[in-house]
Amino acid sequence: MPKVFPFHAAADPVYHDNDQCKKGQEVPLERRLKGNEGKPLCKECAELDQLGK
Repeated sequence: MPKVFPFHAAADPVYHDNDQCKKGQEVPLERRLKGNEGKPLCKECAELDQLGK
């Protein structure tokens, strides 16, 4: 399962933790903030995590 340290973007309503997530890949490295800031996990990340991808 390709997990990465949880990250979010300031303007994003969700956080990401899977490097296969297309939405997460769209967040430029320089705009990624560590942690989840209490935001919910991205639906695509959750699905990938559940599938073990």
